[in-house]
Amino acid sequence: MLLLESIVQDIRYALRTMRNNAGFTTVAILTLALGIGATTAIFCVANALMFKALPVRGADRLVEVARSNIPNVHTYSIWRQIQSQQDILSDVFAYSQTTFDLANGGGKQPIPGLYVSGEYFNTLGVSAMLGRTLAASDDQRGAAPVCVISDGLWQRLYGQSRGVIGQTLFLDGHAIEIVGVAPRRFFGVDVGETFEVIVPLEAERIFHGRRPALDDPHAWWLSVVGRLKTGVGVPQASARLRVLGPTIFKASIPPHDDEKTWQSLLRLTLIARPMRNGISYTRYLYGNTTLLMMVMVGVALIIACTNLANLLLARSTRREREIATRLALGASRWRLVRQFLTESLALSIIGAAVGLLVARWGSELLISVASSPRDPAFLDLSWDLRVVAFTLTTTVLCAALFGVAPALRAMSFSINTAMKGGSTVMVGKRRFSGALLIVTQVSLSMVLLVSAGLLVRTVRALLTKDLGYEPRGVLVVGVGWEGKDENPQRQAFVGDELLAQFRSVTGVVSAARSAASVSRTTQPTAVVQVPGGPERRYRSFLMFISSGFFGTRHTPLSDGRDFAPEDKTVSPSVAILSEKAAHMFFPGVNPLGLKYRQIDPENNGREDIVEVVGIAKDAQYSRPNDDPLPVVYRPISQCRDSCSAPGTYELRFSGPLSDIRERVKIAAANVDSHLALDFRLMTDEVNEVIQRERVTAFIAAFFGLLTVALVVLGIYGVTSYATSRRTYEIGVRVALGAQRGNLIRMILGEAITVVVVGVALGLAAGFGAAQIIRGILYGVPPSDPLTFTLAACLVLFVGAIAAFLPAYRASKADPIVALRLE
Repeated sequence: MLLLESIVQDIRYALRTMRNNAGFTTVAILTLALGIGATTAIFCVANALMFKALPVRGADRLVEVARSNIPNVHTYSIWRQIQSQQDILSDVFAYSQTTFDLANGGGKQPIPGLYVSGEYFNTLGVSAMLGRTLAASDDQRGAAPVCVISDGLWQRLYGQSRGVIGQTLFLDGHAIEIVGVAPRRFFGVDVGETFEVIVPLEAERIFHGRRPALDDPHAWWLSVVGRLKTGVGVPQASARLRVLGPTIFKASIPPHDDEKTWQSLLRLTLIARPMRNGISYTRYLYGNTTLLMMVMVGVALIIACTNLANLLLARSTRREREIATRLALGASRWRLVRQFLTESLALSIIGAAVGLLVARWGSELLISVASSPRDPAFLDLSWDLRVVAFTLTTTVLCAALFGVAPALRAMSFSINTAMKGGSTVMVGKRRFSGALLIVTQVSLSMVLLVSAGLLVRTVRALLTKDLGYEPRGVLVVGVGWEGKDENPQRQAFVGDELLAQFRSVTGVVSAARSAASVSRTTQPTAVVQVPGGPERRYRSFLMFISSGFFGTRHTPLSDGRDFAPEDKTVSPSVAILSEKAAHMFFPGVNPLGLKYRQIDPENNGREDIVEVVGIAKDAQYSRPNDDPLPVVYRPISQCRDSCSAPGTYELRFSGPLSDIRERVKIAAANVDSHLALDFRLMTDEVNEVIQRERVTAFIAAFFGLLTVALVVLGIYGVTSYATSRRTYEIGVRVALGAQRGNLIRMILGEAITVVVVGVALGLAAGFGAAQIIRGILYGVPPSDPLTFTLAACLVLFVGAIAAFLPAYRASKADPIVALRLE
């Protein structure tokens, strides 16, 4: 009971002390709020991305039925074989992410959606918030098209009206009946992604009636997830799937394909991967970045705590007589230590409480920074016990970190010295403690600055890399049909007419049309036989393009010719190879005029004899830091039915973008009023590709500059305190004729010496940190001398400025006043 009363007394005294020192309390609370809040914000993102379980029933019993390589997607025929042959899953479903157009004519309004098999909701154990979920009967051929919408879409479009059930939603111009609303926190099984609409797999035939992926044995688009039977673990499930894999794959080979072209698939196995935390490309993309941010914000928090420790040491100096009096009246040293730690803990708790607001705002800001208009990120940032425990632990550790220094000082306090007004020995000890904390701050700040500098230079290298084309000044126009199922001849006519219309638009310098191969296949795209050499099979990226494509992109041809209007379906098949494809297909041989066989997986594996008519410079179609892809370019006029849809148009333009967009809309409407257009700049596409590097560099630079600001405050505070304790000494020096310039140099030299030691240690630590992050660097070595030099110069400069101000103020002190104070 006495202990409890004593603790309450300590808390009251701590609060009274904080109230009496409002300025210091405000600075301390704001510093802690920023540090603890930022740390908690980063951890909230890390928790949602990597640790939080899916919001479904029994998430620890869910597994992904994956291949032994990536990407882990399956064809529809493989999914059906898995569904019928597996015997270790109580329930299993397939799904695929997609994008629907919510508009019904005019400009596109893309929303994320899912195709799911009928067992989706039942396997996950998710019930509808309103109406019903999809059932197996909805996923039957010929069933009426229905959908389940998200809570967000329900709010935006229908104002949470309960009459939404049975209403019609238009997706890509097709009427779909709404049968249910999904729960608020349910986002699917892909962490980092969400949905607005869920439709059955069989509905895919409605949206792609002429060439549905359901009927394409070469379309790799479905992920498969199941729930383990009672008593079955992940190792047993994987072992069973390895046995079933060869039979499943062999049964999925199309009748007209020979097994030779599928050997790479037949060598794979099926495995079960636990997915308590879901499937996440976002986790793969940002997992290491999130951990790096956790380290950086932790370093910033340590620097903030050392600043507070310095401030508390300075305050404890002013409280020497109070401490001496309490000791003289019988207070134990452990009682004083507890009092100091109580004050620190009170500060930390209040700072953490304010930091919760920073954490909520900061975590949402991080998600918005990592998102792009075309690819918004979504994470469930709601708090759980893990986040609460992390915040409480961080709060206590901060209190211990900045409260231990004054507490230890109380343990070694001398009553006689304090009553006499201090001693040179005690002042020297306090100066050493302050200098040690500044060295720690400076060295840690150098680590963050070096890391931030290397990441910023990485982004710069990626942005300035030669992509093989010029993205600036190019408008990309995606064209789709709204609810119409035109025949291929009509689609091809509209595609050609659109290109002609776009080329005639005022302000359009040049225009081209393109279409990538619509299937993801394990088969080789090209079967090549060099004259006199063996036959070889290669996989490459296949693009169908119109004439003018290379001119619009400013991609030079290193040899040969561009496609011509004469390159039609009835004329001989021709191709232009990228430099990498040319070297891979025909090593050491000039391929112009040579021919190869190309497999057409869209046309029952038909093989064409193709002549090489040109070589194009390598272009970067993936990430700028990846190796260029081997690309085969074919005339879009020789693509047959798979490229008959209008596709994508690239327009190099001059003049105001808004004017160009309006003219393009008018030109498209003149061709067909049912066309929906989607506009984006090619530069935005390039920037989205390096979004991860941009986010990492931005956050690292922010925390790097934040720590520099904290270092400035720390150096200023320590130097001010040190000079205030040397007022008598400075007064004597001035009285004896010391020049003010010499005094400034003396004080400044002592402070800079401490900073230099911190910079030296920081350079060594920064070199070690650079080796850790070298895997995400590009175009800059981990030991980049420019980055290290600039970081050191910045810290030395701000350190000199921070130390100069109190030194200059001390040199202006009146010696008579200084001597009287003593």
